[in-house]
Amino acid sequence: MTENAAQDLPLVLDQFGVALPDSREFPGVSVSTVVGPGEAVAFTGPIGSGKSLLLLALGGITLPAFRIQGSASVGKRPPRVALVSQDRRWAALPSDTVAALLRMQNSGSKPDAEAYFPALFLDSKKIRALHFRSLSSSEQVRVLLCLALSGPEEVIALDGWGECLSPLEERATLALFRDEMRRGRKIIVAARSFAPELEATFRVVPVGLGEMAQSALPLVRRAPKVEPEGPRASSSRTRVLLELKNVSATRALQSLDPSARLVVIRAVSFWVRAGKSLALLGAPGSGKTALLETIQGLSERRVGRIRLDGVPLAAHAEKRSKRERRALQLVLEDARSCVDPDESVQAIFTTARRENPTGTRQVEAWLERLHLPARLLHLAPDDLSEGEVARLALARALSSSPHALLIDGPRKLGLSKADSSLLPLLGAEYERGMAAIFATSDPALARLLGEDVAILHAGSVMEIGPTDEVLTAPLHPATAFLLNGARPAQFDPRDPPVGCPFVPDCAKRVLPTCSERTPQLASLDGRKNGRRVACHFPLDEATPRPTLPFSKEGSAEVPRENAAPESGTPHPSA
Repeated sequence: MTENAAQDLPLVLDQFGVALPDSREFPGVSVSTVVGPGEAVAFTGPIGSGKSLLLLALGGITLPAFRIQGSASVGKRPPRVALVSQDRRWAALPSDTVAALLRMQNSGSKPDAEAYFPALFLDSKKIRALHFRSLSSSEQVRVLLCLALSGPEEVIALDGWGECLSPLEERATLALFRDEMRRGRKIIVAARSFAPELEATFRVVPVGLGEMAQSALPLVRRAPKVEPEGPRASSSRTRVLLELKNVSATRALQSLDPSARLVVIRAVSFWVRAGKSLALLGAPGSGKTALLETIQGLSERRVGRIRLDGVPLAAHAEKRSKRERRALQLVLEDARSCVDPDESVQAIFTTARRENPTGTRQVEAWLERLHLPARLLHLAPDDLSEGEVARLALARALSSSPHALLIDGPRKLGLSKADSSLLPLLGAEYERGMAAIFATSDPALARLLGEDVAILHAGSVMEIGPTDEVLTAPLHPATAFLLNGARPAQFDPRDPPVGCPFVPDCAKRVLPTCSERTPQLASLDGRKNGRRVACHFPLDEATPRPTLPFSKEGSAEVPRENAAPESGTPHPSA
């Protein structure tokens, strides 16, 4: 059958899915539907409903002990599927560079995968030489999408719609999908929830694991109050818990020159108080994940000072005490990389409890608190969905009763305006005195999760202050640029800019001042509302304000004692 003939035939799924033989606890998941030429289908369902298993099986991948059931066919043969999985281990080895992936894919495919890069805001010159695993999660997904679009497969399958891509990138991806659909290609995505406006493009097919789907619906029980667990991190809600002062970080550039370094974080200063939350908001590739890894002690080389509870932290995690490691917990967007694939869920919690004997909750209690099914106890992480692994990593982090929690990519946990069921759990931890930092590229999610927000661009903080004020009346052009849905020029960590890093995109730049002098993060005109901005020529009050997707109810008022300090000291997160 020729490629063009396959494009004209439908994809037929007849009770197609996966099952765990001889298991009463896992009833299996299957779907029956027909995807016609040029049609797009969305498999939707809650965390743990089996969406990822379906797409993996469609791509010819089965997890250990599972088996494929039913049939999937295009004409009289199996479909050819270009799968973009949430688990990027299926796509690239740790040693693979972007250039190596492009060479393998482009050995006979037309058009070239790099032809799609500009449409998805990727700069080939800046990322070709980088290791694929060193890219941000959004960049990884977009690179794999370009590879999938350039291939000959008649079906493109994307797992995890709405979890890694920013709203701007989602719109660009939709435009490319529509182009491919006009050529007859079939598009399948998996998503937890779907916005009504997307139903014009995708036909929704609900997916569920029989009775198991009911136990996976809420992330936690929708209780008005969750009692905090563990010792209080601080008796004062105004005490500085986590402080960064002039923190910069670099990592090695895989090249023939061993001295070559990538600058990923540049002179970042801020602090967060006990019981408070800060959102790091920036475009993909702006350094959010790198900053969280630097705080956690995972960066290769760090300068500057990080204090936790007033105690300086060593640059590398292995040089920190057990108490310091327990007190600071990181949940990465790639949560699978943080758990031992050979250990069961029970063993992972047992290890965490051994490291923190003061904890009071057993593993069963944590599963109930996060409303995870009991069948997970004896499974390994590789047998779990991405959402289940993310919640497992969160539960393990919270079981240590941390003083500060760092969360990268909170959408993986199911955090959204549509499902705010995790917020009572976090609220209980704030009452205990825990502070939290969330990294996201979604302004709406930043408004939901952060009492304060720091705008990150090219590894630097552009602006910081109370979330409602910053997102309603931005003072830095980079903030307004981001909130208006524009895409900034991609930061090249091999060649850090001199002066303000936002100069290439700034309509208010004044040369040579902006290109030669690095602005310092400071308050304006003695303002006492906690706002600080790193700009030589900040926006004035007459600047039009962007419209956000939604507004958080009950915004926090900034107390008088949290007024901005003198210029040159870090911003106190209210």
